[in-house]
Amino acid sequence: MRGECPPKASAARSRSSATQNHPLTVHGFSARQVSATLPDPLDQEGSMRHWHALMAVVAVAACADQPSTGPERFAASFSAVGSEGAPPIVFNTQMRSELEVPTSTSESKGHAQIMILADGTIESTVIINNKGDESVRFGHIHHLNPGQPTGPVIWWLSNPVGTDLNLTDQHLEFRQQGIFVTNAHFTSHEAALAELLRDPASFYVNFHSDAFPGGFARGFLP
Repeated sequence: MRGECPPKASAARSRSSATQNHPLTVHGFSARQVSATLPDPLDQEGSMRHWHALMAVVAVAACADQPSTGPERFAASFSAVGSEGAPPIVFNTQMRSELEVPTSTSESKGHAQIMILADGTIESTVIINNKGDESVRFGHIHHLNPGQPTGPVIWWLSNPVGTDLNLTDQHLEFRQQGIFVTNAHFTSHEAALAELLRDPASFYVNFHSDAFPGGFARGFLP
């Protein structure tokens, strides 16, 4: 049975139902786990919950090209962060090689979900289909330099910070809190987070490999 994309929410809501109210949940992994190979689909004991997670990614990807409602949908976001009991703010993006600068010809691609909790914590889930056989080093959230196609690392989405992981499995998952690092754009996590909520399109998720040290796949936050 074919699934349907969720209906568009009204402009009064800060995010659509596909991203705000139904964040991607990947079961079976601890919050600090860096990477894992997804199980063989013939593994009867653990396959169902993991493949359901992949189907959730496919469902989000199928709806990713729907037009956004414009910057006004983030008007409520500023007051939501820091408010006890506020729902998380969720961004989903498809990571593709054709968005990379410098140019990437990798066949690997991925899906990233960035969830901002009420206390300002960033929880990230990144799933990579490594069909290009990349040796994956690490991943980040970057912020564009004004008028430029690239920018510095703001948060690390892999752990330990600064470590070249060299992961080569075809299915990779990274799930952890974003780790703020010193950069030329922001003096603190809080300052960077305020700008992310104000102008999310100036931030992008980027994963790097040995073959493409500048990044093999990226996706801009919507």
